[in-house]
Amino acid sequence: MTGFRMYSLENTTKWLTRLEVSVTIGNNIYFGADCTVLKGVSIGDNCIIGAGSVVTKSIPPNSVAVGNPCKVIYSLDEYFAKRLKEAPLEAKENVIAFYNKYGRYPNENELTEEAIYYSDSQRFTPHNFKFSSYQEFLDWCKNDN
Repeated sequence: MTGFRMYSLENTTKWLTRLEVSVTIGNNIYFGADCTVLKGVSIGDNCIIGAGSVVTKSIPPNSVAVGNPCKVIYSLDEYFAKRLKEAPLEAKENVIAFYNKYGRYPNENELTEEAIYYSDSQRFTPHNFKFSSYQEFLDWCKNDN
């Protein structure tokens, strides 16, 4: 990783000093906001590091890790399977929350993340939650089942 600088508070003088340390960040890493990666840590390819995490130990490839100290909570495959089940229901909750706040259902251009369920231009869609149109998606959201 180029341009990476790490500083440490030196115990004896209370001054920040620059350290030359090895930190390895793999490819395709998503860091949530305000993460801290400590010296000597390696993060493998294809990882998600949750917001506010403090990475104190190395994280293996294809992992989802969170917390202080940061710990692996899922493999990427486990997280993906979980999200396939939960994300469509969260999209439905978003549409209902919009209705409760504004007294109307959102227009198609007011939804962005939910477009994966009804837009033909989306490459990836959970198979059992693909709708042929925005209206069909809205009808499903209105259904209480």
